[in-house]
Amino acid sequence: MPTERFAPYSATNIRYMSRAKRPGLAADIVRDGQVVAHIVIPDDEPGVEHDFTTVAASYYFDRHLASLPATFFDETLMDDDTVRACFLIDLVDATLDESMDDVRRRWVSPKHRGRM
Repeated sequence: MPTERFAPYSATNIRYMSRAKRPGLAADIVRDGQVVAHIVIPDDEPGVEHDFTTVAASYYFDRHLASLPATFFDETLMDDDTVRACFLIDLVDATLDESMDDVRRRWVSPKHRGRM
């Protein structure tokens, strides 16, 4: 899934916090070069913990979600919290997929390097 789909938002500083009080994946959500939210996707429960940096950032994020077409998500979502969580999870997932593709392009399998 391409990350352009989530414009103007992107996920940066994605890291896995294995030694945290609640292990999980953490990331910063960026809009127009500014960090607008810090999120954590915990291992032990479904959902996303998010902390917007300003009230305006939260407002513009919710307004962006409201403007998305109904076909943006594969599944039918029930409420605003679910839409927000699915958007953030899909954004982080797409960013990880894209970065993995970049790693795959740079990495050459030992089978293709010559004799083993």
